Amino acid sequence: MITATIQNKDYLLPQTWNELTNEQLCFLHETVQNETTVQEVKTKILFFCLGISYDFRGNMRLDKKKCPLLTEDIYIASQTFNFLFREEENKHYLNIGLTRCPFPTTKELPNIENMLGGGDALTDITYGQFIYLLSFDQIRRENEKAKFDFLTCLFRPKDKEFDVEKVDPKQFEKLSAQQIQLLEWYWIGSLEFLADKFPRTFSDGDNNHTSTSIYDSQERLLDMVCDGDIVRKQASKREKLYNVLSTIEYLLEKRENEVQPH
Repeated sequence: MITATIQNKDYLLPQTWNELTNEQLCFLHETVQNETTVQEVKTKILFFCLGISYDFRGNMRLDKKKCPLLTEDIYIASQTFNFLFREEENKHYLNIGLTRCPFPTTKELPNIENMLGGGDALTDITYGQFIYLLSFDQIRRENEKAKFDFLTCLFRPKDKEFDVEKVDPKQFEKLSAQQIQLLEWYWIGSLEFLADKFPRTFSDGDNNHTSTSIYDSQERLLDMVCDGDIVRKQASKREKLYNVLSTIEYLLEKRENEVQPH
C-alpha cells in the first residue's frame, strides 16, 4: 500500500492488484465495461478507494467534509493506479496481476456447496485440477457453458480429493458477472505468475501463454517426466501443482545443462 496525504490526513491506496479489495475489483470491472479513457478509469478508482463523493451542490466531499482538490492533485494521485494498465502499440490493456484468491472459500458465493478456493497463485490445487482448468479454458472458447465446468475446477470440497465428476457445475451458474470476472482475473494473473516462476516449463518459444499452448505442452511434459507410464501420470495428477511443476522445471534445467557445450 502507498500513503496519500490529503488536507494533512493520510490515506492508504493500493499499488498492486493483490492489494485491491474484492469490492474495489468489482468497481473496476464495472468501470472498464463503459467506454471510457484510461485516465477516467484511474480517476474513478481513486475516488472510489478514497470514498470521495459529490453533494447536491456539486461540492467534492471526503470524510463528509468539503475537499476542493485541484485537477492537478487529482491527476498526480491517480497515477498510483498506473499498475492497472499496460501499453502496446499505442493501445492500453488491463495489465492483470491478480494472484490473491478472491474467494478462499465459497462462503461469499450464493447457493454453492461448502468448498475451498485454489489458494493464492493456485498454490492449493492439484496438478490434475490444473490440467482440467487448461482443458475447460480451451473448450469454453467454443462452448460457453463449459465456463461453469472451468469455474468448478478452481475449488475443491473440504477434506476431500478433487474429483471433477462429483461437483455439479450448474451451481456456478448462480454467480454474478462480477464474481465470475474476479475469478477470471485471478486465473489470468496466476498463469502469468506461474510462467515467470517456472520459465522452462511454460516456454513454448513464443512466450505464448494461452491455455491451448500450455495444455498441449503440459501433457507432453508430464509424459516425459513419467516416461509414458499411465499409473505414474495419474499419481502425478493427484499431487500438488507446485510439486509437479518444480519437478518438471528441474528436469528441464538438467536436460538443458547436459546439452550445453562445456
